[in-house]
Amino acid sequence: MAEFGDADTISAAFVRDAPVRAAARLLLATGPLVGMVWGSALVSAEVWTWPVPTAVPVSVGAVLLMVVATLALARAVSHHYKVLRRAVVSGACGLVLVDLAVLTTARAMALPSVLIICALTVSLARIVLVTQMLIRIR
Repeated sequence: MAEFGDADTISAAFVRDAPVRAAARLLLATGPLVGMVWGSALVSAEVWTWPVPTAVPVSVGAVLLMVVATLALARAVSHHYKVLRRAVVSGACGLVLVDLAVLTTARAMALPSVLIICALTVSLARIVLVTQMLIRIR
């Protein structure tokens, strides 16, 4: 034990190099890119004219903010692997739910366009990426 350091130092080293932490970084990095694609697609589809209850975009936005906060918390964890893992799994599941909600809403309401198809593709790709990540983390 003396050659490696105390338990906190060893724990911090494992958490710092954990694949789960890299997953949190990847999800936080891809979020703005996916958001920009969806933003441009929804503006071009004139989302404000869709007959969707106000609670739907508010709920999706609230869940998205909670996901970002959870993933940001995961980046800040330095000594507790279980907390880090739970935060990343929760954030990843939340992203899948947000993507599924936006996919189904846009698919039902939007007229097909290049930007909508790009946004749907980006969300489907992220769902596949996150699902594979969750299988590896498990």
